[in-house]
Amino acid sequence: MNAGAGDLRLQPTSPLINSGVDAPPGGTSALDAGGAARIQGAAIDIGAYEQAIRVAVVEPVPAVGPQGLAGLALLLLGAAGLAFRSRRSVR
Repeated sequence: MNAGAGDLRLQPTSPLINSGVDAPPGGTSALDAGGAARIQGAAIDIGAYEQAIRVAVVEPVPAVGPQGLAGLALLLLGAAGLAFRSRRSVR
């Protein structure tokens, strides 16, 4: 990421990601230099640190039902009310 500053992690576009040997002579540790799982993708990364896998979570957008935009507005307002009530009940 920034070798000059001592940050030796791989950039997300590095060709060294998933390019290592999973079973090198002498073996490898279960954790990388930062304490993360040593293999986090298709293969081990070359270097002391594994590039963390990031997973995007996509929420489906509700379809507008028979009530049209009024029904969608009620759906959204109801969800906002549930979120507000759940935050208040935590205190």
